[in-house]
Amino acid sequence: MVKNVETEEIQNESWYNYDIDHKQWANAKSADGSLWVWIPRFAYKITKPTEGQNAGTIDIVFLKGTTDNPVDGSTGVTIKRATDAGITDGDYIVHPAFTDESASNYANGGWDKEIPGFWMAKFEAGYAGSYKDPSSAKDSNVAYSSIRGEYNNLTENYYGKLTEGSTLIKYPEFMANKPSFGFIAVGDSFQLCRKLTEDGNPYGFTKKVDSHLTKNSEWGAVAYLSWSKYGTNGEVIGVNASEAYGKDGVYCVTGYGSNAPHAGASKDGLINGTADGNWLTENGKQASTTQNISGIYDMSGGSAEWVACCMIDQEPWTNQFNKYMKNILNNNKYLSMYKHSSSSNDRSENFNANLGRYGEGIFEVSSGDGTSWSGRRTFRSVPGTVFNKR
Repeated sequence: MVKNVETEEIQNESWYNYDIDHKQWANAKSADGSLWVWIPRFAYKITKPTEGQNAGTIDIVFLKGTTDNPVDGSTGVTIKRATDAGITDGDYIVHPAFTDESASNYANGGWDKEIPGFWMAKFEAGYAGSYKDPSSAKDSNVAYSSIRGEYNNLTENYYGKLTEGSTLIKYPEFMANKPSFGFIAVGDSFQLCRKLTEDGNPYGFTKKVDSHLTKNSEWGAVAYLSWSKYGTNGEVIGVNASEAYGKDGVYCVTGYGSNAPHAGASKDGLINGTADGNWLTENGKQASTTQNISGIYDMSGGSAEWVACCMIDQEPWTNQFNKYMKNILNNNKYLSMYKHSSSSNDRSENFNANLGRYGEGIFEVSSGDGTSWSGRRTFRSVPGTVFNKR
């Protein structure tokens, strides 16, 4: 069962159950049929892997409303904020994605007020139309949205021609079995996500929701909950391995999954629907954050993806930053910002310059060599829309 994405009351409902025996995350459907998953407010504690282990553990305590009080009423845990001093290994940290970090200029990717949770798109953004013929997307009747663009050297794609100064892009659909959304710059991804609530949108959204491109902190909240016992319980999530190369480009299908990392799918199999890995199949469910159909898909693999983050004052990329991310500038609550090493562009030095950030699946789960637990790298979708209620 699904609820309207703007439902104000999310507590004490029977249509979801996050406990370890059910792992039934709340799903909602917007007017166009797109699906969204509720990520409830929680605090977490990370236990580092011991020698010989590829990964550690993440323990989760769900919190009531916008408070730091455990839902189950437990009192035997110490709960702190990411900006607190003296955090120890035994402390639980309220995930920054749910907290008011305006006083610290959103140091860990927080928000401008305390929130009880947020809605994350269930699938990677997809073009409207059938995945059996991705070129049919440009013939869809889904409404258009005019977006000011900067990435002007692209050729014609499924959504018409990108021309200098402006581009015409249709609203994406967040459903399974859609061609993954692509051919869009990060600044345009951000602005498109901001426009999902404009008048006449196909989702039925009003200004009560605050739509924006996923930040690293919000991706981290989903990843941490998934890794816990309320998700995959430490099992590496399945890969969306639907990439198939043909003369018309790369075909990536939303909601596709596999029980074997990097298992490929033929272009013909994706077009005619015979490729095993649909989100409702056993293989497909391996790519869900819960390994059942209630979770979020496309967290690993699929198309190349954007998140709203940047490294500030990084030469020689300042001009590129100003050009492609200018729509996100001066919107700090929508942006995860990182320090740049003053000595070089060395990856390890930049990593060290940003030690101490919480909740993003970077330094907390790092293996120390630029990779995370189990040798994985972490990214999230374009546009991987997140909705916070105002």
